[in-house]
Amino acid sequence: MQPKQNHYREENSTFTHMGYEFDLNFFLEKAENLPVQKIERKELEWLLDGSEDYGSERVVNANLNYPLLVTRLSDGKLTTIDGWHRFLKACVLKNKNLDIKLVPKEWFYDKKAFAKGKVSPPNSWKW
Repeated sequence: MQPKQNHYREENSTFTHMGYEFDLNFFLEKAENLPVQKIERKELEWLLDGSEDYGSERVVNANLNYPLLVTRLSDGKLTTIDGWHRFLKACVLKNKNLDIKLVPKEWFYDKKAFAKGKVSPPNSWKW
């Protein structure tokens, strides 16, 4: 059984996706009920650009017992929502597989998903 994903929650934590700022805690709370899946690490390696600091304290201390939160882009690629430092640690350790929770794109349309004071996308927003 995976531990609850409450290892790193700060008030007003946000992430940017497709040009909009989202409330990370909204996604972490909803994701508690998602099943854990396994993917190959290489499915996220397209995100690496060569500027990663694999020796940073956050990477070294990252706890791989928590699954990454990811979502699928319109081109079919996976991208991280939460867990970048865990992903980098998995790269350092050469872990072949990663535990993930796949966030459905529909969550991004919920007005509660947006960071406080941020504008939600228009109805015509394309995924």
